[in-house]
Amino acid sequence: MRVYFLIPQYVENFSKSSRWHTVSRGFTLRHPDLQLQAVAVLEKAGHIVEFCDATAEKIGKKEVFKRIDKFKPDMLVVYCTTPSIYDDISYVEEFKQKYPDKKTVAIGAHVSAEPKDTFRIAKNKYLDAICIGEYDYSLRDITNKIPLNKILGIAYCKNKKVIINKSRPLLDVQKLPFPSWKHINPEDYPDPGKLHPPLTIVGCRGCFGKCTFCLMSNVMYKHQLRTRTAQQICDEIEYDLKLFPQLKEIMFEDDTFGFASNHAMNVCDEIIKRGLNKRVSFACNLRADIRRDLIPKLKQAGFRWACIGFEFGTNKSLASVEKGITIEKAREFVRLAKENGLLLHGCFMFGAPGETKDDCRKTIEFAKSLSLDTVQFSGIAVYPGTPLYNWAKKNNYL
Repeated sequence: MRVYFLIPQYVENFSKSSRWHTVSRGFTLRHPDLQLQAVAVLEKAGHIVEFCDATAEKIGKKEVFKRIDKFKPDMLVVYCTTPSIYDDISYVEEFKQKYPDKKTVAIGAHVSAEPKDTFRIAKNKYLDAICIGEYDYSLRDITNKIPLNKILGIAYCKNKKVIINKSRPLLDVQKLPFPSWKHINPEDYPDPGKLHPPLTIVGCRGCFGKCTFCLMSNVMYKHQLRTRTAQQICDEIEYDLKLFPQLKEIMFEDDTFGFASNHAMNVCDEIIKRGLNKRVSFACNLRADIRRDLIPKLKQAGFRWACIGFEFGTNKSLASVEKGITIEKAREFVRLAKENGLLLHGCFMFGAPGETKDDCRKTIEFAKSLSLDTVQFSGIAVYPGTPLYNWAKKNNYL
């Protein structure tokens, strides 16, 4: 089957493949690692895929459909997000109007959390199926022409009724192929915090954390952490460096690299064993409560930079979103990280349940008191499928 896999541009510089979807002030655009891993699954199954990240390429609907017309796909896959959902479905609608006998599929956390509403937006004359949760193998089943009623983890319509099939078990990440990076140019993905050009790698999926605002862990991964082996990860790094010898940095886009501490230690040891720390720099996401002896090991393995979700400057606000850390733990982490020469980017938010203006000021002062290199402040975002969204909806805050 010929598949056109589309990440539509919503507004200029709107990052859809990030953990939360927005236009960042510094304009950070994450590589579509998870999407290209699903593409690789389809290609491994013998299907022909054309991939388009319209935000990275800065192209609108007119150019996208020029490419679709030229490619002549049998199926359109559209990656959707909450802020852009109406715009995303407009691509499905236009495609179906032009090619009524071809298949249309929506993927992503938003459609996973809101399948019925997504079909409503699509009226449902235009959308054939929605993949709920991890879409790698669900897409493969659809392209392999397995009947929709026999495919786990999808929703579809029959006789104007939405049918939601039995959930698909979380997949074994050690069996997944490397992302099909041939479809992109890594230099199309700016990130002012990284050495340019960077490339991302996903060494594990999921997180044990219970943060009530987290989109991916609550909707896609159900708080279950699954790790690839250190050997697989380093094989992929070597593959990436062979494919793109100009790379300066590899970013571990795991929800938090150090949460599975033994896994992180093993990855660092394998990086050092292969001498990869002498060929490229590394960056990662970390929690402030990671195992303390991992910090010097990260530095030894060539980790230059880490992104930390400190979130709030009061223990009251941290507890209200079930972050699982305290400001005291955060201070200790920063001290040790700076002693070991790591550059730190701090992420902070406003809008925790019960937060006051004074609490917000304490978050600002807390951020200023830490030895951070860069910081970001965001209004808290409530996404369908998260406990925080349910709280906001219950209290009429949406």
